[in-house]
Amino acid sequence: MTDQPQTFAVGIDFGTTNSTICLCPPDGRPAVVPIRQLPDDQTLPWLPGFIYFPSGRKVIVGQAARRYYHLKPHRTVRSVKRDLDRVFTVGGRTYSGADLVLFITRHLLRECRETAGAIVREAVLTVPATFGHRERRTLREALLETSRSIRKVYLLDEPLAAFMAHANDTGVLTGPAGGAAREHVLIADMGGGTTDLAVLRLENAGGRTHISPLAVWSHLSLGGDDFDRFVAQDIAVARAEAGRMALERLTDSERKFLWARFVTIAEDIKVRLGSSPRRLEVTVDGLPGEASFVVAMDGERYGRVTRPLTDAFLESIRYVLERGNMLPEDIGRVILTGGMSRAAVVRGAAEAFFGRPAELSPDPESAVARGACYYHASLLRPDRDDIETLRPVMTRALFLRMQGGRMLRVLPSCQPVPARTTLSHLVSPINRCQALRLPFYQGNDDGSELASIVTLTLGAGRAMRPGSPVTVEVDVDENKMIAITARTGPADAAGQALHSTATVWGL
Repeated sequence: MTDQPQTFAVGIDFGTTNSTICLCPPDGRPAVVPIRQLPDDQTLPWLPGFIYFPSGRKVIVGQAARRYYHLKPHRTVRSVKRDLDRVFTVGGRTYSGADLVLFITRHLLRECRETAGAIVREAVLTVPATFGHRERRTLREALLETSRSIRKVYLLDEPLAAFMAHANDTGVLTGPAGGAAREHVLIADMGGGTTDLAVLRLENAGGRTHISPLAVWSHLSLGGDDFDRFVAQDIAVARAEAGRMALERLTDSERKFLWARFVTIAEDIKVRLGSSPRRLEVTVDGLPGEASFVVAMDGERYGRVTRPLTDAFLESIRYVLERGNMLPEDIGRVILTGGMSRAAVVRGAAEAFFGRPAELSPDPESAVARGACYYHASLLRPDRDDIETLRPVMTRALFLRMQGGRMLRVLPSCQPVPARTTLSHLVSPINRCQALRLPFYQGNDDGSELASIVTLTLGAGRAMRPGSPVTVEVDVDENKMIAITARTGPADAAGQALHSTATVWGL
């Protein structure tokens, strides 16, 4: 295999419900790779995140596996992205989250190679903004293990990728911000399993618009799957009211069978309603031998059933605005991407909150993958001035609790990465001690909502003198993986250097 440099950009959106891969030729624009849904001949612009295990070691991924979900749910896995740390047992075999990710990424890269003739050596993979070290490592290493040809994987937060796609596809940066000195934008990307948000500042200087993220955030359990779950529960209640036995009184296999069927119907209702409030009457088949029943659904009832989810969406918007020190009236543009941006309840909630129309990104389902492709193109060809780009940033601020309890902010949120900082002569033991503990926290820039992430212990049992200088080095790579190293001065009293090292959660 030749080791020639890769000239085309690759962006991958590993989604909860669907995964998408895009390619961008040199000096070109991203294009979605069509995915064959093996073993069928059907082709879709995405790969549904369903994995079916028929028997033995055989595995079926995608739309064909999706059809088996309501027939054999005990042999079908879905929404892997939400359970990356879970161990799955299917057909007597156990699989880690990383194993299941591999099944999906292998299919994506195989189609990239066989359909588009592209051998991928490096790519940009998108992740929710609040994914930590463990989730980021799982996804990154799974993609690296997918093919021996892959040498490098960059990670990019989903809301930033979504904005890059919208900015480059629509020319948003040549609009009002091109004439105004400053404008603030909120982008919300709601997919099948997560909702990612970002507040950005657009500033015009010297005829060019500069993009600065002010806050990024994710709601990791809010997406299309949750809307389907709420509607499926409503169908289950309607079934019980029609005189059928409640789900909890059925056998485990009957309950799984019916629930998978209700979820499938709920998803169909979501798609058929779309942006229209028209009334639907859906015939629901029950257990074998059980008479069917009819469920009526329109936009009003759909909104009522899913109201807790739209409330959670608005609360996430309030939170990211608070993190960016913004008020709703400070936002000049509201941009919606992701498959759920087509839903009237989502778009209506955002427009009512801001009191103005929201912009729907072109082809919102592929926006994140296309944005990742734009970002990769900017890395491969930094001289391309036709692509608007922005650097990944830290989601939360990083703090060190000093002796005496004072919190020292080491790095602020929205610090562009990669980044490195060194604290010299700021930390030292107050009293003679055998070990010095250095607790690190993550939270908001003002020191609120702090959560402990790691405590380094310095000293290794050797006495440390009061006032001994300690150096702390923090290194954040482009994937938001953080390495923290602490050490004393050149040597301790015994002539040996004291140190402690740890890699902690991505921020």
